[in-house]
Amino acid sequence: MVDLDVLCGGPAAALTLAQIHRRCTNLGALWTPTDANVALTVLAAVLVAVCVVIRRVRNEEGVGWVLLGALEGLVYGALAGWFGALAGQILALLLHPAFYGVMMLVFALLAVLIMVGALVQGSGGGIKAVGVLSHLALAGGLVIVAALGFAVPQRRAGNSFETYLLASGVVFWLTAVAGALVVALYRGYHGAVGWLLVPINASWGALGNLLGLMNHLACLFYFKDWGQPAEHRRWYVRYDGGFHLKQGFDFTEGDAMSGNAVETHEATHVLQHFIAGPIYPLSHAAWMALWVVPGVILGAICRTVGKGIVDMTYYNNPWEVMAYAVAGTRNDGAAKQPLIFNEVLAWILAILWIAVATAGLVGFLAARL
Repeated sequence: MVDLDVLCGGPAAALTLAQIHRRCTNLGALWTPTDANVALTVLAAVLVAVCVVIRRVRNEEGVGWVLLGALEGLVYGALAGWFGALAGQILALLLHPAFYGVMMLVFALLAVLIMVGALVQGSGGGIKAVGVLSHLALAGGLVIVAALGFAVPQRRAGNSFETYLLASGVVFWLTAVAGALVVALYRGYHGAVGWLLVPINASWGALGNLLGLMNHLACLFYFKDWGQPAEHRRWYVRYDGGFHLKQGFDFTEGDAMSGNAVETHEATHVLQHFIAGPIYPLSHAAWMALWVVPGVILGAICRTVGKGIVDMTYYNNPWEVMAYAVAGTRNDGAAKQPLIFNEVLAWILAILWIAVATAGLVGFLAARL
């Protein structure tokens, strides 16, 4: 972790929050190897490698596979630790603490909701207790970051801001390392690209990784046979017997896929996560929020309220339009449903929506940096 004084180019304790936002966005300084950064990176590498070796040995795999697993664990852990801490600090520096705090509370609420859903669905027996503790720990870490963000004063903000900055870095270090541990244990990433996907997932995809970790935990600890992970080395971990939001629908967040009914569709969502980073989950959620009320009204007129909401928020969602197209379908019975956009309109809106979201992120970064 890098001291706030270094990021600000001088003593920061007496700075106001506005001054910190203007002066302390030297993101290049975050790459400076400090004792804390090096220690966290080494700890992450050793932790992931040891866990992978233990699993390979318990599975009675050959010496060669154990050694390869150890090497992969060292690389994945180190990359996740470094880039995860970096991402947490960048988010805290760029976003207003109050806005960031609200966002972290929303993610914490999602963790609790997924925990409740997994408890209802799950068949994991006693291991559910570990899942509950894991989800609550994740939610608790996010709440701590939010609380520290809300506590940053407008005047003499330096000391409080530095604590908040450190907490954000540590929490995203933990979530990145946890994500890397899962993909290393269950051979989620192809060996040729894992070295690239791990740092992308931990940094550019940090918000998506939070959601993915919630899904990993829901599949691993609440369902029998650890959710039946398929060790197939692609660009995601697939669970054949894990958590679902809705019966009959596969569920994917980040690099965590639950179900294999429409694997191509869900694999496309993982690619969207890696390529679009924060644009994907934020604009996906924004579309859903924007179209809930129209879905209620139009559904009550043309279909039912529930189906109207699903059509407008899900089937017409630009990211879903893309995923269905890659899988070779538009959606479930689109031609017969009056609320589902036709192909031309769906693609025009999809392109415009994603372009606007991308431009918004570029504009925000230009203003902050």
